[in-house]
Amino acid sequence: MLRNLELPENILQNAKKDYVERQLQYWAYRVDAKVPYTCHLFTLTCSNNDALNDYWEDLTENIAINFQTNLEREIERWNIYLLFLLENEVPKEIKYKIEQDKYCCRKLVEDNLKTVDFSEDYISQLIREKIFAIYTTAKEVVSSLPLKDKNIETIIKEADINILTALKGFKSNKQITPFYSKYIRK
Repeated sequence: MLRNLELPENILQNAKKDYVERQLQYWAYRVDAKVPYTCHLFTLTCSNNDALNDYWEDLTENIAINFQTNLEREIERWNIYLLFLLENEVPKEIKYKIEQDKYCCRKLVEDNLKTVDFSEDYISQLIREKIFAIYTTAKEVVSSLPLKDKNIETIIKEADINILTALKGFKSNKQITPFYSKYIRK
């Protein structure tokens, strides 16, 4: 479940910039795994490329020093995302530089958003689509067995072997079927 929460108290403790005016938001996504954990996300709406270029390194450093170091679970320390949202287009060089930076967290630059309404609902939907959604397209499967005589694993394997790899941790067909049905796109 994705939730928009208050910014952690000490996140902006040593900030050189004023991120609150730039619509800095903190989100938490609870991952329902064998041992549940939380993915931490920060979104910053930038008015232009200069603002993006000016803020990204300082904000990354703040997240690393004031937030990441306070997380107790290793899986949570390595599941931090920072999304920069811009309505205009960002030059490929800047986007590449930011997204390829491995320090602290995964960074994504979402540009050309063609909106000025960066509402909670809009950002929430964008996060779900860009980070947590899994989409696949169904391939036409040619097989000698009728569909009703196959188990779900065989059907998935014939359609796309990568899906089966992603679902490796599931224990039974009962777990795989709802997952596959929910995320397949025709």
